[in-house]
Amino acid sequence: MTRTRTRYYETRHHVIQRIVQQFLRETGTSRATFGQNVADCYLDTVPLPLRGFEFHRGGDAAKAMRANGQLVMRCIEGEAVRFPAELEEFIVAALPAPYCNDLRVELVRRHGSYFTPVVDGRATLAGDDMAHVGEVMRAHSDTIKRVTDMLDDGVFDESDRADGELALEHIERAIGQLHSLAERIRVKTQPHLQAVTK
Repeated sequence: MTRTRTRYYETRHHVIQRIVQQFLRETGTSRATFGQNVADCYLDTVPLPLRGFEFHRGGDAAKAMRANGQLVMRCIEGEAVRFPAELEEFIVAALPAPYCNDLRVELVRRHGSYFTPVVDGRATLAGDDMAHVGEVMRAHSDTIKRVTDMLDDGVFDESDRADGELALEHIERAIGQLHSLAERIRVKTQPHLQAVTK
């Protein structure tokens, strides 16, 4: 039986590189600050005996931050360093929304799945649920705009191939956001069911 394989035009490394660079460019965050955030996520999560990556610590904090920024960005930009898979989840974790979610969507879809943010059933800050609904609306608005742009001639055809790939990414992101919204409503409005199933 012949298996159909999806062809990707970017490696995982290049997807990470693109979204991190977009985040730095659009937010004005310094490379040193982002690198230190990645280092903090790594050091706070990975026990010492399991660490295979060395970050700068102690001494001059500003100097250590600059060194960590250079180290992380060398890995991301591929400057004489092969991208270390060990750092991937911490680079994702160091990104704020919506960049972290956008990156997770693109990485998860390579497995034929949808990314759905985990819902915490505990009390949240006022406005969190509204913000989540706003993210769902943004995802769907982006999707509709992308699809309608493809229909300027009234049909989907091979001339829409490049736009179609982007439209599919938006659709998958919107589906993931809808799944997350449904789970958020279920967890928060039916807590008794959560208690039974745990």
